[in-house]
Amino acid sequence: MALNEMEARLWVGPEQPEGLAMTFDRGTLGQIQGFLNLVTKHGPVDITYRPDGTDGFPDLARATVTLHLLGVDVPVAALEDVIRSKEAAGRAKDLAVLPRLIQHLRDRERPAPD
Repeated sequence: MALNEMEARLWVGPEQPEGLAMTFDRGTLGQIQGFLNLVTKHGPVDITYRPDGTDGFPDLARATVTLHLLGVDVPVAALEDVIRSKEAAGRAKDLAVLPRLIQHLRDRERPAPD
């Protein structure tokens, strides 16, 4: 499983920056609800099962955008859905990036000059 290959560990806080060892398999991941914060050899990874303001995967899958990253096609949530989720979450870190995300969306929707 990819999380094992990334040497993922459960993030518990700054007092234990290396995280806690955890078994990542279908059974364990299937029992988790909400979110999972991890530390990996590549950096932090946050997994959200049902982002705020959404109905989860089926809701987000309807408008995914495919990005080509490091030779791999990766489906990601549409910018409009990311904005919707961050607005619903209302956390300081989400609200801090909203103006930039909204401006990017407006710039993207603006017609190109002739």
